[in-house]
Amino acid sequence: TLFAQLDYCVTPFGKRLLKNWLARPLCDAKSILERQHAITDLK
Repeated sequence: TLFAQLDYCVTPFGKRLLKNWLARPLCDAKSILERQHAITDLK
């Protein structure tokens, strides 16, 4: 599954959050950009 390919989470909360993000993707551009910036900051 897509989840199995992307799942590198180490906590149960992380796994639930990833499942939620995959099941309910963001639709508005502002939220998408905010998430992209947050992920970029983590790298």
